Amino acid sequence: MRRVALVSWIAVAACSSASLGSNSGIDSAASIGGSASVGDTDGSGTESSATASASSTTAGPTTDDSATATDPSGGSTEDPTVAQSSSDSGGADTSGGSSSDGGSSSGGLDPLACTDADLGSATGFGLRSASTTGATDDVAISCASGGGIDDVLVWTAPAAGTYHFSLAGSGYDTAIAVLDDACDGAELICNDDGPLEEGVSLASVALVANQRVLLVIDGYAGDNGSYVLSISSGAAPSFACADGGDLGIATGNAVATGSTVGAANDFSPSCQAGGADVLYTWTPPTSGAYTFSLAGSSYDTVLAIASGGCGGVELVCNDDSGGLQSQASANLTAGQTVVIAIDGYNGATGSYSLAVN
Repeated sequence: MRRVALVSWIAVAACSSASLGSNSGIDSAASIGGSASVGDTDGSGTESSATASASSTTAGPTTDDSATATDPSGGSTEDPTVAQSSSDSGGADTSGGSSSDGGSSSGGLDPLACTDADLGSATGFGLRSASTTGATDDVAISCASGGGIDDVLVWTAPAAGTYHFSLAGSGYDTAIAVLDDACDGAELICNDDGPLEEGVSLASVALVANQRVLLVIDGYAGDNGSYVLSISSGAAPSFACADGGDLGIATGNAVATGSTVGAANDFSPSCQAGGADVLYTWTPPTSGAYTFSLAGSSYDTVLAIASGGCGGVELVCNDDSGGLQSQASANLTAGQTVVIAIDGYNGATGSYSLAVN
């Protein structure tokens, strides 16, 4: 009896164990949703595969950040959340973006395409010595009677004020124009023959600080050649006292001859009281030391050189140099127009001959 009872108890226990194991496998598979090791009662992996497939199907709709979701009809629909995120972060900007704001670097015209050099904000006598010969006709200006080949230079005003752009010392009949900011900018001023002398251009214009302008160095009726550009500020120099005229850039013996007899007293040299005189303007073609001589004149001469116009600074004055005639030397800069005053000792007058070397 005991043996029968024991066998019966073992049989019941084994049955209960099998039933419990089966339920555990099903519950585990359902709750875990597809672990390869759960519910695989025969080791073949068949049930695991089916469970994993079910898990994949179940997980799909719950993932909101997937770029695409499966469309039951066979297509795919875009997740609007993902599409918006992609558009906002590093995607291609089809709206044009900042590349269309403020002009296009590839589509716009270069406002300085016509220019040949940039002078920055430099000022001074003989700032640039160059030639328009062989240049192209880039800009048409109003005062050049048709104009011709030109040099176009960029310059920026260092401070507010009136600036003077002079071509004194140039070797041809010049014309100059000042344009505002660009090749097609407004013409602020244009001058063919300025107040300096015939054939020499001087343009004066008021500018504000950092105002960019273009200087068009042209020639009257197509004339061209070497030029000297000087830029200064403040009051423009006056050469109205130069009753003898302008000698340009001439050098050599007897560049000017004449007489002081009957002339007015326009200049007061520092080295003598002086008297009747004749005044010329002259511009050095290049920078360097120049000697002015009145050797060969018929009277006791006095010679003075002044810079900055009729009321400018006297650079040098000489009464006698190895005789009764005068000789004076001065270091000058290309484009620096000076006044040459031919005077006489204690009011003496007579015929003169001027050499410049």
